[in-house]
Amino acid sequence: MGKIQRQKMPKQGHRGRLGLSGLSAPRAKSRKTERAPIVRRRDADYAKFEALKKSVEELSTLERDGFVGMSGAEAKAKAKELKILRGKLAVKEAKHGGGEK
Repeated sequence: MGKIQRQKMPKQGHRGRLGLSGLSAPRAKSRKTERAPIVRRRDADYAKFEALKKSVEELSTLERDGFVGMSGAEAKAKAKELKILRGKLAVKEAKHGGGEK
């Protein structure tokens, strides 16, 4: 006993280039699909990296001082935010090789 298999039924209506069954017809081998080039602004990546680094440093100084002037819930939220940002920074440092261009 194997799996129950269903037959592909032809769909109704005008199917265009997909053919009668509605499945995509294979392209000719000589025709390559054109892909748009991926345009990236690397300077924006490094600017985000620097901004992230700055925010981690600011929160680290707050943590070092003991979150002075904050309630317990605020301090806990800042500590969690710092933990998340440190993780993101570690990933970006690995990606950018320490932030150097």
